[in-house]
Amino acid sequence: MWALLPSNKRGTLYTPNLKVLESLPRDMHCLLPSLIELTLFSCTKLKSFPEGGLPSSIEKIVIVLCNGIESSPKGGFPPNLKELHILGCHKLLRPP
Repeated sequence: MWALLPSNKRGTLYTPNLKVLESLPRDMHCLLPSLIELTLFSCTKLKSFPEGGLPSSIEKIVIVLCNGIESSPKGGFPPNLKELHILGCHKLLRPP
């Protein structure tokens, strides 16, 4: 289900249609320190971002049809983020 990238590689994590995915790895920022792109597509059971936060290296996040996610990451989005695309995530887009 997960393909972890070696820490010296920059890469992309794409989760296509993982309806059973309930959470991202708690220490994702440590496990994937060189991740540059995260795409979450139709992960309907995913409720939140990882507790430890997202890797600071992420430059692009795409979240599509993940209706279980209710809020942005607790510590905010990564500082290197250049692109953020959120489509069809009604709870995430709802104003507080």
